[in-house]
Amino acid sequence: MGIEELLLNFLFIIVTIFFYQFFLVERLQQFKVSVQPLLIGVIFSIPAFFCMLFPFLIGNHLFFIDMRAVPLILSYLYGGLPAGIVTSILIILSRLFLGINYGLFAFFIIECIIFITMIYLLPFYRKGSFKQRLIYGTIFSSIFAMIIVTSGLFLLHILDSVDIAEIFHYYTLAILFITFTIWGAIYFIENHQRHMILKSEMEGMEQMKLVSELAASIAHEIRNPMTVVRGFIQMFQSDEKVDPKNKNYYDIMLKELDRAQFIITDYLSLAKPQKEQEETIYINQVASAAIEVITPFANLNSIFVDSKFQDEPVIYGNVGKLQQCLINMFKNAIEAMPNGGTLYVSTSVNKDTAVIEITDTGIGMTKEELNRLGKPFYTTKSKGTGLGMMVCFSIISNMEGSILVDSNVGSGTTFQIVVPLYDN
Repeated sequence: MGIEELLLNFLFIIVTIFFYQFFLVERLQQFKVSVQPLLIGVIFSIPAFFCMLFPFLIGNHLFFIDMRAVPLILSYLYGGLPAGIVTSILIILSRLFLGINYGLFAFFIIECIIFITMIYLLPFYRKGSFKQRLIYGTIFSSIFAMIIVTSGLFLLHILDSVDIAEIFHYYTLAILFITFTIWGAIYFIENHQRHMILKSEMEGMEQMKLVSELAASIAHEIRNPMTVVRGFIQMFQSDEKVDPKNKNYYDIMLKELDRAQFIITDYLSLAKPQKEQEETIYINQVASAAIEVITPFANLNSIFVDSKFQDEPVIYGNVGKLQQCLINMFKNAIEAMPNGGTLYVSTSVNKDTAVIEITDTGIGMTKEELNRLGKPFYTTKSKGTGLGMMVCFSIISNMEGSILVDSNVGSGTTFQIVVPLYDN
């Protein structure tokens, strides 16, 4: 058995996976969603091509086998069906240059089997946990390694009249190598992705800690002098001898003080995220109240609010904070439509969760902006503080819920607030 060629096949695959994970994953996020599968398919077709150039020999007979199926399966698992199709086409085209024989037709049939299987496997694989993905990947790779090797045995027996028992142990080794390579690749990719997620969460926690410490140390001290300043401004404003022009300036100063007070309140809500005054919440009522508050602001900006409430979702939490969250998100959606538009608000029940969907027809967000959404001090507005969305994420998280965001530049943004239903 050609050990050198076998190790070369293994090296081609491992180097590609390392390069993909450490250098290409983040860069691929900069491309459009429709382009990413194409690039992933091209990337994984490269090691498949080199594996075909250096096949390893089975036994003393002139029958070669390679591990091109490994990058093909990985392209399906981590790029989806489009990436797998691209890799399959490029492998077939490359194989045509190396010669047309029964092996080409056998691998084409194998590719069709992999494609059909992936249609049903991918939804379960993507929803699975780290351990489940390893199990699915190992089982799947073992089955297809056996299919690939069995097809090779069958062709060798039919075409060259070779006794299968003579070379069966070589094929067993080939099955083990293919299975081990796919399992190792899945383990490395999943483990690396998990570490990247943990790293991102740790960075977010450090930023939250910084914000909390900052809020706790200065918020109360700032409020005291602000209260004094506000009192004197109101006193000067009530003086009849004050020039009317100056009264306008006093109004502006009071509005800016109110804005500063609102920012401090956001800081304090981050510093003290404990649950308090919890009760059953009828989402339709809270959403209606929030829409009523935000409607005048929407009218000033030529925004039409279209609401649609289904069922009567009931959750458990703090009514005031949920309403604050909705008002913040409605306000952000309105500000994202500088030329007017429509704000869609709907509520529904999905299995055991309540869903509040907020959609605007505004400018949308890029992939990078979506990834940073809710981070401390990050905002897409020129006069924003980056705390509003952070407070929203914190409030929904305390209700054991989540906020899902889908956005495309130029075509608007959709926020989905998903919270568990109240269960007596």
